[in-house]
Amino acid sequence: MKSKFTFIGDEEDKRTKEWGIKRGKEYMVEFPALFSKKKMFNAFITTPKVGLVVCPYGSSKAFYKNWK
Repeated sequence: MKSKFTFIGDEEDKRTKEWGIKRGKEYMVEFPALFSKKKMFNAFITTPKVGLVVCPYGSSKAFYKNWK
């Protein structure tokens, strides 16, 4: 399921800069039906510079610290 989320995380993070994600902007985020073997919470994010990227989070709580 794809949904729009607003980025509220660290704009100075290495990946955030590489992908062109800006705080306060909306991006399309999709969650896979399957989780990885390490039980990470993955989000597929459509970014302005790179396109679709897989962003691993340790949990849904970690995701919501960066997105609303």
